[in-house]
Amino acid sequence: MRPLKIFVFIALAVIVSGCTSEVSEDAEKGLEAASEASESEVFAVKYTGSGFAPENIVIREGDSVKWIDRSEGEFLITTEYSDECPVEGFSSCENVENFTHTFNESGRYVYRNSHDITDQAIVKVTEKKLR
Repeated sequence: MRPLKIFVFIALAVIVSGCTSEVSEDAEKGLEAASEASESEVFAVKYTGSGFAPENIVIREGDSVKWIDRSEGEFLITTEYSDECPVEGFSSCENVENFTHTFNESGRYVYRNSHDITDQAIVKVTEKKLR
């Protein structure tokens, strides 16, 4: 009977170690996702009568830009000249005081205040580097 007890003990140890490994992998994936989410940043761009400040900004995939209207006029932030919404790219779709957009794809995004097409600026989104 002693060999049977040893076999049961070994079998349980193997089962438990396998479950622990799965839990550890899931926990590790969760920590990585939480770490990536916490590494995302929000960048502020102010809009005044002088235009956008900063005029050009470089961010990483997953980061957000928050536009803050400090002008005396109307403010509709958009990447397209269009009266319809949604547009390809991004748009506040209506006059706003603040608008936030998260950039999940790398690329170069030219945007403007739809009420003054000469006021435009650029967000350049770079790929998020994996560790």
